[in-house]
Amino acid sequence: MKLAVGICGFQPGYEIILKQEGIPFRTISEDYDFEKEDFAVIILGRNAVSRKEKIMDFLHSGGFVLSEAEIFAELFHLRIKTKKVDYLIAEEKSDFSEVDFADIFGKISIIKDAKSEFLDKNLQIRFRKIGNGGAIILPFDVNLLITDFRSMRKKFYYPRKEQPSEIVAKISKAKIRKIVMIALRSLFFRNNLPLVRLSYFPENWKSIFIFRLDTDFCSFADAEKMYEICRQNDIRATWFLDTESDEKIKQYAAFKNQELALHCYKHKVYDTERENFANLEIGVRKLEKAGVKPVGFAAPFGDWNLALAHALEKMKFFYSSEFTLDYDNLPFFPFVAGKFSSVLQIPIHPVSLGRLRRSHFSEDEMLQYFRQVIRQKYEKREPIIIYHHPHHLHFNIFDAIFKEVSEFENLGFLTMTEFAQWWKFRSNLQIFPEFSHNKILLKKENLNKNVSLEVQIPQGVAYLNMEKSEIDLDEIDFQKEKSRGMKVDYKYLHKKGWREFLYDWETRRNKKK
Repeated sequence: MKLAVGICGFQPGYEIILKQEGIPFRTISEDYDFEKEDFAVIILGRNAVSRKEKIMDFLHSGGFVLSEAEIFAELFHLRIKTKKVDYLIAEEKSDFSEVDFADIFGKISIIKDAKSEFLDKNLQIRFRKIGNGGAIILPFDVNLLITDFRSMRKKFYYPRKEQPSEIVAKISKAKIRKIVMIALRSLFFRNNLPLVRLSYFPENWKSIFIFRLDTDFCSFADAEKMYEICRQNDIRATWFLDTESDEKIKQYAAFKNQELALHCYKHKVYDTERENFANLEIGVRKLEKAGVKPVGFAAPFGDWNLALAHALEKMKFFYSSEFTLDYDNLPFFPFVAGKFSSVLQIPIHPVSLGRLRRSHFSEDEMLQYFRQVIRQKYEKREPIIIYHHPHHLHFNIFDAIFKEVSEFENLGFLTMTEFAQWWKFRSNLQIFPEFSHNKILLKKENLNKNVSLEVQIPQGVAYLNMEKSEIDLDEIDFQKEKSRGMKVDYKYLHKKGWREFLYDWETRRNKKK
């Protein structure tokens, strides 16, 4: 039995998620004659009705599918109603509880089906047994949500009255990814199969730590103080440089064991490709004049638009990082103008110390906020990428953070470029494991000591080096992992008060300077 997912037709949102998760998949074309043994799960597409007979054969023979409500309703002639929602909150005791909530800001579709059962009533996620197989039904259009480019100001939780906020991607793309992942895991388990995927990080690390610095409006004296803190703690930070001053560029170029990348020439993201390209080109030229060859870019204000995406591709940047496109998520290649971009997007945690200061955090609260974010990401095995503007000072906070994370077990320390290189290498890996007699079978040409596999079964999870072509599950010690959440007032987080209107006005004013 092949441990792969089949995607019916071209579905870029699902492709992004499956590549992020490292789950092997194939696209099922209209004329592909698949059998039950070919796929552990099939994700239905808009062409499902035209292939209804084949899909029903797959289900009745014991196959499992993931479907969106509109597609499922059309396939089984069910009534459906639509509803506009801003966000959905997961049930506390469902398999989806680790998602907490997901920002949708769009339409969900609710099917009327007495033969199905709720897996999470709040999220409107259902399961229906069909023949010897079954289907999980999601209420939203995954492709539409994952390829959404809108942004808005959001608040980020900390246990105090005033929450920090930032303008970020409008859709919770990381939460949508997790919902899809949990649904797929459930379907694999119902099919009595292990879910096998590539680990997120090299060398079987539990997580990675990256420190990003944006130097706009920064004096070199402040930058040098920050550099000293990094140097003393062996932190190889990634500096995104404001390139207006040739003198500052020369000074930055003298930093040892740090990555230097481009932030801007003019601190602005334009509405046209031509203007963005000119801004990028001048910045790159000035850096190269000082002996710096940047491969990465982070836009002013975290802004991203299609015009910038095209300019970045034209300039052949290796990666970029903009939280208005996505935040608190895994890297991905954006789907832009009908194709996947060649520029890797690396999401970060978008709340900087400056935003905490604007929300009247004390210095101790600032430190505790970052501790909370870092610990959560570490425990959930997610990338830890935080950022700072040196002109916001408070260097002692980052000195304390660096000293604490240096004690974390099995934590890797990378620059943005190193993470981008790893992620592109991982994205190009093609593994299609099979399962037989409780053993995972890998092709010898797929084995790689630098890559580890995550194997999930109902009893727990194991992280294994990809060194053997045969993995006997009876010989593996699987561990249960629990994701610890927090009590969050979701309604308060989504309520826009006078402070958010003020901060939006301040942002518009700053962009006009």
